[in-house]
Amino acid sequence: MYNSKIIGLGHYVPDNVVTNDDLSKFMETSDEWIQERTGIQERRWVKANSDDTTATMGVKAARIAIERAGISKDDIDFIVFATLSPDMYFPGPGVQVQHALDIKTVGAIDIRNQCSGFVYGISVADQYIKSGMYKNVLVIGSELHSHGLDKTTRGRGVTVIFGDGAGAAVLTREEDTTKGILSTHLHSQGEHAEELVLIAPGMGKRWVNDIIKDNDPNDESYFPYMNGQFVFKNAVVRFSEVIMEGLMKNNLQKEDIDMLIPHQANLRIAQFIQKKFGLSDDQVFNNIQKYGNTTAASIPIALTEAWEQGKVKEGDTYFIEVGRVHAIGAGVLLAEIQQTSDITYRVYDWDRVDDKGNERELHNDLALDAIGFDMEDDFRVVYDKEMNQSNQMVSCPYFTTSYLKVDSKLKKKNTNDSFIIYMCVDGEAEISTQSHSETIVKGETILLPAAIKTYEITSKNATLLEVYV
Repeated sequence: MYNSKIIGLGHYVPDNVVTNDDLSKFMETSDEWIQERTGIQERRWVKANSDDTTATMGVKAARIAIERAGISKDDIDFIVFATLSPDMYFPGPGVQVQHALDIKTVGAIDIRNQCSGFVYGISVADQYIKSGMYKNVLVIGSELHSHGLDKTTRGRGVTVIFGDGAGAAVLTREEDTTKGILSTHLHSQGEHAEELVLIAPGMGKRWVNDIIKDNDPNDESYFPYMNGQFVFKNAVVRFSEVIMEGLMKNNLQKEDIDMLIPHQANLRIAQFIQKKFGLSDDQVFNNIQKYGNTTAASIPIALTEAWEQGKVKEGDTYFIEVGRVHAIGAGVLLAEIQQTSDITYRVYDWDRVDDKGNERELHNDLALDAIGFDMEDDFRVVYDKEMNQSNQMVSCPYFTTSYLKVDSKLKKKNTNDSFIIYMCVDGEAEISTQSHSETIVKGETILLPAAIKTYEITSKNATLLEVYV
């Protein structure tokens, strides 16, 4: 049994730099608006009639990675290519790379897992190498977004975010199983697929002949759609969750992380995760400011630049992470009581069993980490602000708040797949589900997991602060 390790890295981005001010010339946006929401200052877009394509950019990154690995192209045993923007519907770009690099007739597989594509690619290569089937595997992440974006004000919510580029890594065998890739952790929840989606052309709903037949200038089905708020708030939850999963699997602590290389989706997400885990600026690598979100290419580009700058060294423990594919926070949290000053934080296990009636294995110290929310820090700021005890701004960027007055029985539905936190500002209130009931008084806070869809609030005269996380 072997481990796998990365021995060569490379990346390529087009020369054409598109700044936020450039975008403001053909859509209603501004540098301030884009930077405030995403942290992006510029991105690279392939020029029209350029020789750059998803496959050719991948080839350029691969050549660099192979050279740095100190091996020949003929030593490559298998190719893994991750992208959502292939040159052709089929065949995929993996075989184009095999041909362009003049590699012998090795296997080539394409992965379409969008932002998590490179991590999935690494996991595939890792398993092939661990099993002994292959020795050297080339993994590529490459994207050409710019040709398929809606470059009007209508599409600015998506268009301003994405850039073009490619990154590659060469993995090989490592006989010392304490070195190399320690573990990979993959998750998905397909019920949320249409929160970030490109519907057409596709065999399921609209193929090319449907688009041509309708000839509708207002048809948006062939432009990418993203529910930005939904994606943002679930990214911070899942990023935290998958990092903790990796730490627990390898018996590591947060303090053991030498470098975190997050998927470059949004600088605000990365900054939130950095703050949550108490990491310094030197422990987190971001380059979204220069390149935007390059989806499957994001992590290999960032990993390559971090290595080139000496920020990733042999013997370091580093995490590359993207959260889950089409994921949403749900599930059950362990009962926990924490006391800070005059606020009691109570996170209840509302349903201790799974669908088969088995007790869930839960970890007390990870209860709050599971939702990516710092009750003692972020929520205390909310409490102070709403109780007029502080002028601080709310530090957590992804929740919404509102006041709720209850003077009888109020039936509620959670239709947003959100965690819901109730803080009792005045009076007392009873919150009940089918199986559980809890009373909170002034200064107390209670959290309902996203798995709870219906519940009741009963009170004679209570004022609650309702927070959707």
